[in-house]
Amino acid sequence: MPGSYRKELENKWGWQIKFTHVLTGAHETFQSILTDYTDTFTSNWAEEQIYGRMDPLYTFQNTARAVSLSWDVVSDDVAEAESNLGKFQNLVQMLYPTYKNDNGVKTMDGAPLVRVKFTNLLQDATTAGTGAKSQKGLLGVIKGGLAFTPNLEVGVVTSRTGVIIPKIYSVTCNLSVLHEHDLGYIGNKWVGAESFPYGTSTTKQQVDSTNTALKKSLPFGFSFGNKQQTPTKHAKSPARVSEQIKKEKEAVLKSWRKYTN
Repeated sequence: MPGSYRKELENKWGWQIKFTHVLTGAHETFQSILTDYTDTFTSNWAEEQIYGRMDPLYTFQNTARAVSLSWDVVSDDVAEAESNLGKFQNLVQMLYPTYKNDNGVKTMDGAPLVRVKFTNLLQDATTAGTGAKSQKGLLGVIKGGLAFTPNLEVGVVTSRTGVIIPKIYSVTCNLSVLHEHDLGYIGNKWVGAESFPYGTSTTKQQVDSTNTALKKSLPFGFSFGNKQQTPTKHAKSPARVSEQIKKEKEAVLKSWRKYTN
């Protein structure tokens, strides 16, 4: 059952990357086989040099957020490979605006804003914190476009004459975030979304690595404590798990052990 584990992560645990074209509602999802993820918060200041003063004067401007993520899209057969290529095709179409037709003259009616949802790391903070699948994605613009890189070493397949379809390809996306809520303090009180940006509570009790509820919420016994964890039996796994699924689980566990040691 090739790919069964990654599909279970997508379907059961919601580990998927979802893009939504705001103006049309068109959307597309990808399995979250991340190869790179960077979330950057940049504090911007205007700098003014003053004669005779050793340090410049700084005037705060804003704090901007930008997310860069890359992921692999893997296929198990020709049908899935063609479907996966169609997924990227749909994503590319979200880079284009909407138009209106006024007596045969087309004029741009709206810019191609998108929402991106990926677990608790990319989501609208005003609806975060409950783990519900209905939470909105993070609003932003795909700045610089998308990078599509077929893995030619693995090879391609074909379904008909004149068509090649990569078995595996990689996508890179840079999202400049547009915030939809206040961010900052009034006095000593935070007035932004309470769970900004990652949907977690800041109270010690709820972020404590020994918290039982947190352990129970993670698949295969993952935890973030100092003690190395071993995978527990999945509630819905068959009595005898195929060697392929075991290998897939081990690959995921291996990537997590650096956080649990």
